[in-house]
Amino acid sequence: MAAETRVIPFLPLVLLGGVLTLLGGGCVRTSVPTPPAEAPVAGSAPVAVREDAPSSPRVPSAVKDITLGALPNAAPAFGASLSVPASWEAEVVPEIEAINLYDPAAPGGSPREQSQIFIRHFRGDDFLTLATVTIHARTPGTVAGRTSVAYVIEKKPGVPAFPHQPAWRNARHRVTDIRLRDARPSEFLVFGKNPALPDAVFDDILSSLRLVPEKTSALVLPTRDFFAAVTKKPFGIFVTPETSPVQPERFRGYHTAADAELPANTPVVAIADGTVTRSGIVSGYGGLVAVLHEVDAERLVGIYGHLDPGTLPPRGTRVRAGQRVGVLGEGFTRETDGERPHLHFGLYRGPDANVAGYVSREERLSAWHDPVAFLREQGAVEP
Repeated sequence: MAAETRVIPFLPLVLLGGVLTLLGGGCVRTSVPTPPAEAPVAGSAPVAVREDAPSSPRVPSAVKDITLGALPNAAPAFGASLSVPASWEAEVVPEIEAINLYDPAAPGGSPREQSQIFIRHFRGDDFLTLATVTIHARTPGTVAGRTSVAYVIEKKPGVPAFPHQPAWRNARHRVTDIRLRDARPSEFLVFGKNPALPDAVFDDILSSLRLVPEKTSALVLPTRDFFAAVTKKPFGIFVTPETSPVQPERFRGYHTAADAELPANTPVVAIADGTVTRSGIVSGYGGLVAVLHEVDAERLVGIYGHLDPGTLPPRGTRVRAGQRVGVLGEGFTRETDGERPHLHFGLYRGPDANVAGYVSREERLSAWHDPVAFLREQGAVEP
């Protein structure tokens, strides 16, 4: 394989308040192997600046790769990366679980006003037709090897402006929906295009989309940094109001779960595919979700406790591994039944939702898995 000398723009990146920011500029001269045209460059970082071949006139000379799911507070559904102009930046819009790609050089005083592409997601059996918009055109296709539909849409008169979104989302513009999985229901990514952005640039960005392969064997940890956060009440610890590592303490017995000490509003996700069998406020927990999972032919109920009741999926909801099932509630409030902010995560053996947080005799712990040991053995990955 021949080597060539290339001049690669060096654009340092920093992360400020959830926004990828470019600083300064320069060049690094390097000698790299020339890969076959169809081969991806291995080992690329989540965000990397590169120079495209001059034979692609529609693509800006310098682009960077952004891994959407690696952005701080991005929803797990954003399992994709893409290439955008190197001058663009990205922000997460947590209120509606969206990602805004914007150009700081564009007119406007805020990222939302400088928005070029606005990305959302939804979960459903098929492509959606919203009652709030008029569809002027609909064209089926494929993007990144997945089924897609390209629309031209426009908000209907009298419908309120879409909250937390750029103003152009209320005008006539292009949207491309991409189905991520063959299963039903599936996650869908929705890419909206600013009408001022050239079609060729939008099409090139979509053509650069690379989807993260679906996890098939490994489970997903219920929160980020779950193992490191289990610091006070692991599985099986015997506590009393006098000896508990958490004070004040109102419980007594052997702990049936592992407590992850994490702040309020931390996202909590399903460790595996499953069905919500219980959802609501439970004494001792505040908000709680129980999900029936099947792992290696064993039926287990995941107990996710101390969640904000307003963020819980209803009973009967089918969830996928890594799908959000709530966020941690505010400490010492009704959301956590007066407890500190933390995730109580238990794994009960069997199809029933046994939500007991403590048992009086140690031998009764055999009805539960040690969540930390179980997830380590299964090779659970970060959400």
